[in-house]
Amino acid sequence: MAILENKKNVLFIVEGDGAENTLIHHINRVLKITDEYKVLAYNTVIYELYEEIMSDSDLDLLLLLKEKANHEDKAKFSVKYTNIYLIFDFDPHHHKYDLDKLKSMLVEFSDSTNGGKLYINYPMVESYKHLKQMPDLGFLKRTVSKLEVLEYKAIVGTFPIYSNLTKYTYTTVRDMLLHHTIKYNFIGTKNKTIGDIEIYEDEDQLFALNVLNIQNHQYNMDQLYVLNTAIFYALDLSPKKLYNQLLKHQVKL
Repeated sequence: MAILENKKNVLFIVEGDGAENTLIHHINRVLKITDEYKVLAYNTVIYELYEEIMSDSDLDLLLLLKEKANHEDKAKFSVKYTNIYLIFDFDPHHHKYDLDKLKSMLVEFSDSTNGGKLYINYPMVESYKHLKQMPDLGFLKRTVSKLEVLEYKAIVGTFPIYSNLTKYTYTTVRDMLLHHTIKYNFIGTKNKTIGDIEIYEDEDQLFALNVLNIQNHQYNMDQLYVLNTAIFYALDLSPKKLYNQLLKHQVKL
């Protein structure tokens, strides 16, 4: 079921050139939510990006990335993008981890049509497939400890059912989105629904900031909630149609 609404030309700025690229490609293939997009790997953590961006209030993100890009990638910056998304991991074990830096980044990058919108994955992008089945009744309260964060890719590897993205159908992607949207709202409100559409359109990132605060607390309590927000870009690009589909097929978790 294609939900493409208007012509979009999207730039994804991601932490690495592996899992993020593959995930974006297959979501776009299945949902047909954008007809043109490019993925650019920053190849370092969000805290390094913070230091380069926030140290100079006049520094433009795309200009910085163009300066760092190789010859092949520089051409990506001669294009006018309708939407820009930044997809990075929480990385609380990183030696430069700083909650205030993450908050500043969420505030700075709050609008995909104006400077870019940041999505943070907990603990990392592979969390999208941390599911046993559909529906997965244990997903809402699924957490990882500080030690498990360090071994997270291996842990997700023990959940093999949704590891092959090429087999994802529209229903698979929809149900995956349902699990993560319901959990996103659950973390912020304790309600087991996908929540109001405004929390996905919120240009002030107020809900995302609240979730970040809770997740920081959960990590300190050694119980970080597994959550992928990167896939929410689909809701930002096609909020009404996709949101209505999620609402229609909502499951009890």
